[in-house]
Amino acid sequence: MPAALTTAKALKSNKAGKDSNNFGMRACGEHQQVLMVAPSGEPMPAQCEICGKQRQVANRVSHSNIKTKSIQRPNLQRVHVLVGTTRKHVRVCTRCLRSGKVAKTV
Repeated sequence: MPAALTTAKALKSNKAGKDSNNFGMRACGEHQQVLMVAPSGEPMPAQCEICGKQRQVANRVSHSNIKTKSIQRPNLQRVHVLVGTTRKHVRVCTRCLRSGKVAKTV
């Protein structure tokens, strides 16, 4: 295969969001915002696995009444939890950690 075709394919695959390093993160569109990616390849939502708390979307209103979107994301921590007899990583909000809904393992 010519080198130009292989580099074009490499650029096309990187634009599609496939990272050659497979670190579990990828860039989102033109904004280059990093999203967590599940092992199956789909992006994981910023959501607590215990209570289901998600992002909140609202309008920030300026003095001249111009509305722009603002997003507040939950404070998620990646914690080791015992599920049955196995240790598992779980993304949990700090409110669930503080209230004792989740017991961290050491």
